[in-house]
Amino acid sequence: MSREEKSRETYRLILESAAQVVGSVGYADASISKITQLAGIAQGTFYNYFRSRQDVLNKLLPYMGRQMLDHIATSLPRALTGPAREEARLLAFLEYLNTHPAFYRILYEAEVFAPEAHAEHFRVLVSGYKGSVR
Repeated sequence: MSREEKSRETYRLILESAAQVVGSVGYADASISKITQLAGIAQGTFYNYFRSRQDVLNKLLPYMGRQMLDHIATSLPRALTGPAREEARLLAFLEYLNTHPAFYRILYEAEVFAPEAHAEHFRVLVSGYKGSVR
């Protein structure tokens, strides 16, 4: 693995670990120590990627939101239109929730603990939805 690939993988690993920690204990009790322990990295390594605990929490919902949207997009057959397409989108969303159970807690608690990320997540969703309806 190249240095750049390893760096991207470590960044992803930290966010995935943060998702698991927040999903199980919530934003308030998600500590850098818990995240790095789960990720199997040193706490100092964490600071190579994020400025603070709040920084990783602010990036968590956008990261998972992109994953969710990518999952939905790749799950939809291109030929679907109208109500059938909306039904497929909803089913893909529910499938994502089933395989990423922490997402709902992350989304719900972000409104209080990462409000800018929460607002941005919904701006992205609304913008994408408006585009697909047109």
